[in-house]
Amino acid sequence: MGSSPRFSTPLHPESNGLVERFNQTLKKMLHHVILEEPRSWHTKIPFVLWAYREVPNSTTGVAPFQLLYGRKPEGPLSILKNTWMAGPEGLQLDTTPVTLYMEKLKTQLEDAAEKAKLISTIQQEKMAHHYNLRPTKKIFNPGDKVIVLIPDSKNKLLARWQGPCTIESRRNEHSFAVKMPDASVRHVHQNKMREFVASSGSVNVIFEGEEEFGDVESTPLIEDSFCQEIKSITSSDLSATQRNELETMLKEFEPLFSRSVQPVAIGEHVIELLPNVTRQKPHSYSVPMSYRREVDRQVKELLHLDLIEPSNADVTYPIVRVAKKDASIRMCIDYRALNAVTKVPNYPMKDTQELSFTAGMAQWLSCLDLLKGYYQIKMYDENRVLTAFSTHNGAYIDDIIVYSKTWDEHLIHLRNVLQELENAGFSVKLRKCTFAAKELQFLGHKIGGGKHAPDEEKIAAIKRLERPKTKKDVRSVLGLMGFYRSYIPNYAEFATPLTELTKGKKSGDVKWGKREEESFCGLKKALCEATALNAPDFGKPFEIHADASDYAVGCCLTQKDEKGNYRPIAFVSQKFNKTQRNWATVEKEAYAILFGFKRFDKLLYWTTVEIVTDHNPLKYLIEKTPKSPKLTRYALASQRWSYKITHRPGILNQDADALSRLQTK
Repeated sequence: MGSSPRFSTPLHPESNGLVERFNQTLKKMLHHVILEEPRSWHTKIPFVLWAYREVPNSTTGVAPFQLLYGRKPEGPLSILKNTWMAGPEGLQLDTTPVTLYMEKLKTQLEDAAEKAKLISTIQQEKMAHHYNLRPTKKIFNPGDKVIVLIPDSKNKLLARWQGPCTIESRRNEHSFAVKMPDASVRHVHQNKMREFVASSGSVNVIFEGEEEFGDVESTPLIEDSFCQEIKSITSSDLSATQRNELETMLKEFEPLFSRSVQPVAIGEHVIELLPNVTRQKPHSYSVPMSYRREVDRQVKELLHLDLIEPSNADVTYPIVRVAKKDASIRMCIDYRALNAVTKVPNYPMKDTQELSFTAGMAQWLSCLDLLKGYYQIKMYDENRVLTAFSTHNGAYIDDIIVYSKTWDEHLIHLRNVLQELENAGFSVKLRKCTFAAKELQFLGHKIGGGKHAPDEEKIAAIKRLERPKTKKDVRSVLGLMGFYRSYIPNYAEFATPLTELTKGKKSGDVKWGKREEESFCGLKKALCEATALNAPDFGKPFEIHADASDYAVGCCLTQKDEKGNYRPIAFVSQKFNKTQRNWATVEKEAYAILFGFKRFDKLLYWTTVEIVTDHNPLKYLIEKTPKSPKLTRYALASQRWSYKITHRPGILNQDADALSRLQTK
């Protein structure tokens, strides 16, 4: 409903800054009292509070007592002083009528507030003058990238530079509104800001397989004519009749597979620079002598294909060479500096797991590989100057998957796709296509026949992994294994000893022990033995098997087949942070259910789900009226889905023995 309650609880006044400052001052005052009277210090608290409320505040200039009651506080010493100086008359009772007293009190409160406001403004101006006494004039415009010096989230006494952040607007002469990496907006003084400069080391040669530069497109080569022997690339699962039907249809689109690279008729690529940015000329890498002849040949080929043209642009980008396994090279352009000042287009990408689910249900699959699709999209004429590159002499569309449930549907779908590519003028690389297969390698997965499994080549690479020695090596290993975490039950808990090694800013060798070795070997074994998961059948009910340990939560989405056997669809898991580890067991188990709901929301929404848990009290606490505020919030959040809770051991409990070996004492 948009409501966001805030709570201030004992020992945790984080939501109230005034209370925090008051507690800090009170602790300092009590410190001296406790030293002198350690057994009766609690009896002195009223006097300490009175002293705190009687002393004028440095910002407002008046005592807190005066702001509340409109008059100066009368302590024991002041009463004694008045008694000595004024005599008995000073102790006479006040007989002022109530109405006059209230009017006088109102006037006194207004005078105190006005005085506090005036003094507060003066003190703030003094503080701002002192803070801005020797500022360095910095000019930032909206959209500029900066780094800011703010306290670390783990240690508030330690501040570090964080970013890159984006300038939203200028608040005043010396401060800006800055958008942080987590999308929050902070008001930051210019003294705590620096310009963000992306580091870019010199690059001469990139070896094939390196992932730092992402997908690298090579210079297009003129392909041979259409290969008449389509049999070498068609599936062996086809009957003679199906093979003839497929070959007959493909021959109708022979020009699509035989033409060279050309601009297609689907529009132009537009580069939109960020506002108020200045393009910097990047460092130009020297081309090794042994590669210059090949670079010249590929540049001439691009000119021959009319994909590039001579340019006299002021800013040019260097070329890099990608060394292939067969000792040949690819000529590429390093556009990282251009990407840093380019507005990123908002192209929504479909979830890869969702693609695996939908395509995995198909019985027939074909994959079309466009011939250097990167070069087939025409560049907008006014943006050509932005893409200029220099040589030693001076100068996203890719794979398409077609999937169908029946053979007749597949021929129709495939024909429609080929016809659209032909109409647009695309070129397709025949030797890298796959037609009418029962299973297909797609986005690092093996899909088809209602199942999906890890790519066998990737698993073979994981099997050959050696023990990581540095933090960078550990992060690389976790990145590779984490891509297939949906195939491993309780992956987060398995990987906990390795993720702990990545903490801290210092790089270098990691401390490798028995727990880390068991985690590393256990993950490799689990991935190498991972079985194929099933694609979801939306005509059958779903089950979530949820479980929680001291360190992580894990969920398994399943369905039952006609025989009543479980068909696992996907595994998800998450490691607990320090706060979550201190939760009660029932709260961890309840969070595991909510975690599963959120991760599988695309599949579970508007369906009835059965929750399987081995925690008996959870069923009562969730379905009845829980006393814990956290459980109440979980129960409210789970009302988005229709579910019922069943108490019985689930699939995840089968791995309890393996997980117990990884838990710390």
